[in-house]
This record gives sequence, C-alpha cells and structure tokens, in this order.
Amino acid sequence: MQNIRNKFKRELQRLFLLTCLILGICLPAKAIVIEMSLLIDGSGSVGLTDFNNQMLSYKTVFSNSFHTNFLNPGDQLYVSAYQFATNVTLEQSTFLIDSDASASAFGDVLGSLIWDAGWTNTGAALIEASNDLMGNGINAERSLIHMVTDGNPCLPDHLGGCPQSVGQLAPFIISNDLQVSAIGVGDGLNPVYIESVTAHLDLIDNYASLQSTLVDVFARDLYSVPSSVPEPSSVLLVLSALGMLTVGRRRIDFKKTGSSPGN
Repeated sequence: MQNIRNKFKRELQRLFLLTCLILGICLPAKAIVIEMSLLIDGSGSVGLTDFNNQMLSYKTVFSNSFHTNFLNPGDQLYVSAYQFATNVTLEQSTFLIDSDASASAFGDVLGSLIWDAGWTNTGAALIEASNDLMGNGINAERSLIHMVTDGNPCLPDHLGGCPQSVGQLAPFIISNDLQVSAIGVGDGLNPVYIESVTAHLDLIDNYASLQSTLVDVFARDLYSVPSSVPEPSSVLLVLSALGMLTVGRRRIDFKKTGSSPGN
C-alpha cells in the first residue's frame, strides 16, 4: 500500500510540473545569492592519481553548463576553494559564478591544483571555510560548505593524534546557519567522525564515482524550486478538463474488459 501511495505522489508531482509548463501557473524561482566553500582533501592517503581524478571531476562538472544545470537564471553563486592536508591552503578566494563561462573559468582553476599530501586536518578546514563564509561580507540566502574526503580527521600525536572527531564544531556550524555536505570516498573514512557536522553525507566506493555524485549533490543543494505551485485541487480540476487525468478511465476499462494486467 505504501508503494502505491508513493507512486501516486510521484505521479501527482509530475502532473503539477506539467500543468505549470502548459498553463504557466507556477512563478519562476526568485533569483537568489548563494555562497559556497569547497573543501578538497589533499592528504597523503588520497594519492597523486586520485587527487588528479578528483580535480578532473570538479573541472568537468564546472565546465559543462554549470550555471544552466544547477542554478536559476539570475542566481549568483559566490564560491571559494580550500585544499586541506596537514595545513589548509586557500586555492581560490571568493569567486562569482553568474554564467556558464564564469563557472568554466572556476573549473579551470580547480583542474590546475597541485597535490599537497600530508595529514588530514578536517577540523581546520571546516573552521577556515566557516570563517570565510561568515566574514566575506556577502548577504547570501544560503551558505554551504561542500567537502570531499577519503579519511578520518588525523593529525600528529602532539596535535591530537588519529582519528579525531570534528563533532565539537557542530554547535558553531548549526548556530551560524551553515550547511555542510560531505562526500566520503572509499573505506578509510568512518562516518562517525564527521557526520555530526554534516547535513548530508554521501558515501561512494572510489573516485571514479565522484563526478556523478558531485552532479547529484550540486543539484540537491543549489537548485531552487519554483516559488509557487498551484493548489492540488486546482491542478486536478484543470487536468480533468484537459483530459489528462486518466486513472479513473483506466480502472473502468479494466473492469469492462475483464483483462488482466499486462495483457
């Protein structure tokens, strides 16, 4: 029964969107300002080959109609990029993406990064990104931190050892309305050490899956839905009038013919 309800819900959502397109009932999403800091794992466990694969994935996504694919017309995305290993390196200061061309230029920067190697200073990376978003003077409606990492937070013994948890940062991140999305790669990461600070945590087997996962994550976190949709009762009435709502007719036809499903 639950599967039937879910199927009907998905079908009704599809009809809502179809009605918007046909009748222009839905208003377009309001253009908004989004700020996002990317945290790129450059630790020794990543390795040179997978680091380059990681950066190629980023470059490919940003270079292929990024603004068209993930943002609404008029949206402005201010993005910065940090590489974290033993230390945290600002690779790109705040950069405005307001077109596919500017997104492609940002992708070129990511594609040219050089692997740092070292420990996995996840906590310092989160602090740097948080301070960046809070202190850049941008009045954004949405503040995002996107992180890709293949290992637990880990530093030399005199700096806390391995593994470490970044859970102590959760109250700070939550109270400042920062949304952290993380992609964990491989089996070297135990989610327990970072999940308390993340709104979303996606786990993948290897860097070969990173590009498609980045597409899914950006689509989820960046795209804004239409600002208004028609009332369900209005949609059903309009669709009935247009002859688009055929569920009832199918049921009647089935009873008339006595045929079985699939025949």
